[in-house]
Amino acid sequence: MSAILSLLRVMALRDAEAIMLETGKVPSLRRGGNVEQLAMPALDPALLTEFVTPLLGDRSLDAGSVQVPFDADGVRYSVTIEKSAAGLRIVARKGKAAVAPPLAASLSQTSEVPARAGAWWASGAASASAAPVPHAPANAAVAAAAQGFLATELPRTSDVATAVKRWLDDPHAAGFLVTDGSRLVQLHGPSDAVLAAVPPEAPAAWRGLDVVLAHHGLLDRLWHRRSDPESLLIAHSVEEAVTTAAERSGVALLLRAPSPVDVAAVARAGARMPRKSTLFVPKPRTGLVLRPLAD
Repeated sequence: MSAILSLLRVMALRDAEAIMLETGKVPSLRRGGNVEQLAMPALDPALLTEFVTPLLGDRSLDAGSVQVPFDADGVRYSVTIEKSAAGLRIVARKGKAAVAPPLAASLSQTSEVPARAGAWWASGAASASAAPVPHAPANAAVAAAAQGFLATELPRTSDVATAVKRWLDDPHAAGFLVTDGSRLVQLHGPSDAVLAAVPPEAPAAWRGLDVVLAHHGLLDRLWHRRSDPESLLIAHSVEEAVTTAAERSGVALLLRAPSPVDVAAVARAGARMPRKSTLFVPKPRTGLVLRPLAD
């Protein structure tokens, strides 16, 4: 227990939104939507078991993840506990409510979905962005999206990432892709109601971005999923998004990244790009200090 408490204190000291602990893996922090591994060994199974046993009580993880509050050092944490392939996975967030609304609530009108919450957002390096949404079966996610988009099933393939890249390279392709790692569905032709979800007072250059329509029209209006760092996790490749969706029994939403021309047009209009919709590299590593030689 004391080791886990020390990790929670590290999260607080580094002003991170969350810390992720998983059996057999190195703990990682989520800060500003980015994931940073801590400089320490992988976690021993006994540490996590000791921590979660009193929190779970008589509750079982067989039916899905469990969210509980945990108080330490005068701070309340929201702790999500679930099974992983190696044992246990824990995500602790500081100063948030203990229970988050499950995605199932937003999809209940179209089909039954296990009531397990969680969402992840990944930003592609140069050509695409992707949003893995765990525990959202593809049938339910596509059915909800079809309430505001035309949904076209694409041929199945054993290499989804390559199929996505071919789609990205097609100048005539439009819309977004949704995949659970095997099924691939194109969402296009947004309805007037979905288009109306984009704030009309924003500049035209900003309103025309695919990522804006994805946030406001699909994630917010149809999937009722927030786009804040607590709900969406930033990664940097299509492969990672697809793999995460498959591992977490969810779907990945894939779309084209904005071009430099798009970014310049938004800047000229006096607006800001949506959160994590761009990626500039190389970046200095966290903690690196630069000092002029003249000093």
